[in-house]
Amino acid sequence: DRSCPNFFEAMPEEGVLLDFGCGTGEIARRHWIDREGRTVLMDVDGPNFDYLRKKYSGYQVQCRPVSHGLPATYDGFLCLDVLEHILDPLTTLAALWDRLRPGGQAVIWFDQSYPAAGHLKASIDHIPAYDQWVSTRTTVLHRGQFDWLEKPRRWWRLWT
Repeated sequence: DRSCPNFFEAMPEEGVLLDFGCGTGEIARRHWIDREGRTVLMDVDGPNFDYLRKKYSGYQVQCRPVSHGLPATYDGFLCLDVLEHILDPLTTLAALWDRLRPGGQAVIWFDQSYPAAGHLKASIDHIPAYDQWVSTRTTVLHRGQFDWLEKPRRWWRLWT
């Protein structure tokens, strides 16, 4: 189920969700937006933002071009069908993970098909390194159709 409802149940009520590489996909984030959750939709700037701004006017949704950089922090992020379109997916993933708050969660789907429209061979070649990266994160809540990860709270606990 790409909508990941349990992921959203685990999000704090006032939390912020980042949908990185949102495109115009509706399914994954719809559950959260319907609960009036704060959401940042991030992608390359283009006509899809006009569509999304109209669709989600009245909701707590911000459209942010990738060129503006990542938000400072967020409580969860989605990265679905994106990494295979990026030349250096692990650097992108590390940057997303670094800004995820302790205890935050991420749902990641890295499509391994090649050749496929827009998929880069350089990205697909990173799949073994991606699998290694996922295995070194803290809690892998689910592996299968997507990877659902939880960031450790240990640093937060250390300082409080």
